[in-house]
Amino acid sequence: MPKKLAEIKACEVAYNNFQQTREIQGVEINCIPEKPPIKEIANYSKKIKDRKWKPIEIPEVQYKYDKHGDITDSYFEGFDEDEEHELLSRFYKYRTEGYWFFNKDKLEYITGDHWYYLNVVKIPIVKKINGRKRKVSDNPWFIDADRDFFLYWKQAESENGCFGVIFTAARRVGKTFKALAILLNNATSIPEAVCGIQAQNGSMASSIFNRLIKMWKKLPRHQFFYPTHKGLSDPSRALEFVEPSKRSSKQQYYDYGNVLESVIDHRPTKANAYDSEGLWRLYIDEASKMETCDIMELYDVVREVLADGSTALGKMLVTSTAENLGGKTLQSYEKLWKQSDVTTRDAFGTTKSGLYRYFQSSVKGYRHSPEEDGNLPKELDKPTIDEWGYSDEETAKKVIEYLRRNKGGDSLIQFIRKYPFNAKEAFMYAEVVSPLNIENINQHIMHNEEVEQFRELSVRGNLDWAGGIPDTEVVWHPREDGMWQMFMLPDKEDRNLISQRGTGKTPTGNNFVSSVDPFSHRLVQDEKRASMAASHVMTITGGKYNDRTFVLQYHGRRSDPNDFFEDMIKQCVFYSCKLLPENQKYEVINYFRKRGYAGYIQQNPLNEKTEDGISTRGDNTRSTLVNRLASYIDDELGQQADGTYKDVPFTSLLEDWRDFDSENWTKFDLTVSAMICILAATEKKEQKVSKITLKGFIQKFDVRR
Repeated sequence: MPKKLAEIKACEVAYNNFQQTREIQGVEINCIPEKPPIKEIANYSKKIKDRKWKPIEIPEVQYKYDKHGDITDSYFEGFDEDEEHELLSRFYKYRTEGYWFFNKDKLEYITGDHWYYLNVVKIPIVKKINGRKRKVSDNPWFIDADRDFFLYWKQAESENGCFGVIFTAARRVGKTFKALAILLNNATSIPEAVCGIQAQNGSMASSIFNRLIKMWKKLPRHQFFYPTHKGLSDPSRALEFVEPSKRSSKQQYYDYGNVLESVIDHRPTKANAYDSEGLWRLYIDEASKMETCDIMELYDVVREVLADGSTALGKMLVTSTAENLGGKTLQSYEKLWKQSDVTTRDAFGTTKSGLYRYFQSSVKGYRHSPEEDGNLPKELDKPTIDEWGYSDEETAKKVIEYLRRNKGGDSLIQFIRKYPFNAKEAFMYAEVVSPLNIENINQHIMHNEEVEQFRELSVRGNLDWAGGIPDTEVVWHPREDGMWQMFMLPDKEDRNLISQRGTGKTPTGNNFVSSVDPFSHRLVQDEKRASMAASHVMTITGGKYNDRTFVLQYHGRRSDPNDFFEDMIKQCVFYSCKLLPENQKYEVINYFRKRGYAGYIQQNPLNEKTEDGISTRGDNTRSTLVNRLASYIDDELGQQADGTYKDVPFTSLLEDWRDFDSENWTKFDLTVSAMICILAATEKKEQKVSKITLKGFIQKFDVRR
């Protein structure tokens, strides 16, 4: 096949394979316009080495002056009026509707904001000049990671129920420059567009505004890109595209009667800084680092400023690497992130927060910096983005994993948060005030995520009385909406072992213990923070199965407490074990007694006196429980000396331990239950039997049956 025909054929294949709609991080992208005719697309029929992004050359600009020496008009050198009008029409289409080009073996569409970012603004980039790398001001490169972000942003802009995007990403992805390009494109093309900037503090907001001014000064000086402004050469508070109040002898503005009346300014880091402003676009930088203002409080105010009734008229972009200044700023940002989960959207397309969340992994769009991270081994010292702008994610991950190996403890956690592979890594917590080994917990969370890629660690389901008849046998039924998470079914001969003593029942099993942090009152409809019931089953020390392994977890709330109490009876009957309850809420103990299951309640193992259950009010008991949990995490979590990991299957429990506040236990139901269970399981039994290892168990048992 002749070369020219081969190039045409390659473009035709790319054209036909283009995905008009796609999904990015749970959001359907349907904002891509219809493809133009193939021959009108940039790079059509070119060789593959030439099929790549190249900025459109904007012609030199000439000016007309009035008698005072002020600029009154601008025009492109060498273009007549019709030619200039045609060129400006194309530029307008590119910056509002987007741009198409063939790139390597693909057809690419980029949004108007992305075209403006790539073609109009200048940012600091690294280029080779005379054989040496230097940082210079120039057009950004096309990178696939940026393409995806701008597509996601455009879709969010088009959704009436979306107030913008919360964008969590690794360092060095250019979040700030992309955000500033969006502000400039809006303010220099849309009348009365009020755009704002806030950051982790007022000084940083001012610094970001100064970056915007540097970008603005480098714009092409044609009126189309550089509209009439107030006349200040170095504005410090606001860039205002309005008629100057007086004439300038320095030719800093165009003397036009028609002005945009738009503005970009920056404000202090206060929740009410933009109150009652009627914003069109707002950029909030490093939102996880706000020490003087809570990001949730700030967001609640500015969301109303962006709204027109229930419609999100304006949009905001909230960006950050997930930093945790002083151990106290990340939690609020993480709360906003969790409330922006697109899977929680209502019928109007609105998430719990109103934002859509977007995460950019460190392996996409990653460039290694020897100045910051040091040199790499020869086998890893290669490009992680090819000449067409496509990421080599496999190599990038190997590079970052190599850099992680050289760190440990707190510095490792901080590095992982700066260059995370996934969103959960971005929200790792460093050990600040926690009495627990956060490094082990984080390491095990990552391990569980890797295992989940190949098999489910646990299966949801319910425990039910056989045939629906109480006080018979309890059976396990897998179902997606079940109250329990099951990791391990006991051997059939270890289930439903009951001894009848008079009118009461007691378990005769010797392999499991159970715990519960209960609730006791009915759910009130307008209750703001209803307590959840948490319960666990664990293998004992010295029993038939591996020591101290969590095999069952219950976390939820029945509308009727009696239904929950009955759940606890079924759980204990099935595992043939006693229950050690937290006994400030005595109702669960009374229910067991009333139902004839008093023999299933374990007495306080720390108290010489007879006491059903255990109270967690006393300082001594609390200290003991935390110490037992800390020892468990030190011994059982994280990579073991032989390179393996023990089974700690419930990731939600690990996350609860990671976030645990030893001064305030109120919201950590899972942790409280787990601490009690560990205490109960640690009490050694006299009789030792041969163990069934969990590896053997996984092969032998199926939690789905």
